[in-house]
Amino acid sequence: MVGRGAELRLLRRVGRIEGATLLLLLFVAVPARRLFGFETATGLMGPIHGVAFTLYFHVACAAVFDGRWSFGGIVRVLGAALIPFGTFLNERLLTQQLNARGLSDV
Repeated sequence: MVGRGAELRLLRRVGRIEGATLLLLLFVAVPARRLFGFETATGLMGPIHGVAFTLYFHVACAAVFDGRWSFGGIVRVLGAALIPFGTFLNERLLTQQLNARGLSDV
């Protein structure tokens, strides 16, 4: 088993990566493809985001099953990856979970 709180810290880090790749895909790669015909943008960014999303989902499931989460918390953590800025907005929930376990926010 991983140390207490390590799964939440990992989830925050992976969430930031997943959120950043989604924003790059939506606001850089897709417009570059549509406006300038730069097909490579989505061909490159799409799979990168796919890997980040899969990793986030895996880490989120591990964190949820390890912790004592409410149903709303579970939906929020897993649903955060589906909307732009969702994983960034989720930071507060993860910080609360760390604090509830008596761990620092580092």
